Amino acid sequence: MAFLAEIGTAYGRDRGSLTDSTGSPPADWIANGRYLLPETVRRLETIMKARRIGPDEVAAEFGYADQGFALARALLQKGSLRLAVIAALARWLAAQDLPKAGND
Repeated sequence: MAFLAEIGTAYGRDRGSLTDSTGSPPADWIANGRYLLPETVRRLETIMKARRIGPDEVAAEFGYADQGFALARALLQKGSLRLAVIAALARWLAAQDLPKAGND
């Protein structure tokens, strides 16, 4: 019963408030296995347009500069990404929600 209660509690929470053991949002909130979820693709496209950057720059920012082409393919053709790349992208997306210092 405690397990079911915890699942119900976790399921009802705002996803942005939950993190994994490393303090990062779980990668399964942005991808289904190795494939980005449609809402993740839309969010990435919105961020990239607003900042006027492309997949190469995004990949470099989250620490996988050599994965720009794979990220572009994942966005445009629903290609797969390495799980480590998805985890790094989840952390990067969470950081995009943080308020910028000095913007009071």
